[in-house]
Amino acid sequence: MCYSVYICKVVCLIWQENYELCCFYLGEIYVCGGFDGYSRHTSMERYTPRDDQWSTLSGMAVGREGAGLVVAGDKIYCIGGYDGINLLDSAERYCPVTEQWETISPMTTRRSGTSEILPLCLPCV
Repeated sequence: MCYSVYICKVVCLIWQENYELCCFYLGEIYVCGGFDGYSRHTSMERYTPRDDQWSTLSGMAVGREGAGLVVAGDKIYCIGGYDGINLLDSAERYCPVTEQWETISPMTTRRSGTSEILPLCLPCV
């Protein structure tokens, strides 16, 4: 079996973001949020390695950097972060099927710089 190593600190082709969030879901890499030196982004992009193609998806309700991005079940969750003024307790859930975000219940504590569990070695596609 062939394995490739993906480094999740990817550079988005559209926004050139820093502190962006990254996760792997069903063979594709999802990147959202981040800070470009001027503003926190709500944008989300998906990279399909098979096609070597980036796609722009619907954005989050809140622009944020330093949040956690994790897959649970068939949804992608963006949790906490920093909006440029405040640490955030808010959270959003993305459905890859409908390509829509929804706001979910906030955490009890505001936080930024959360960790995600990301696979480092992924099967070739």
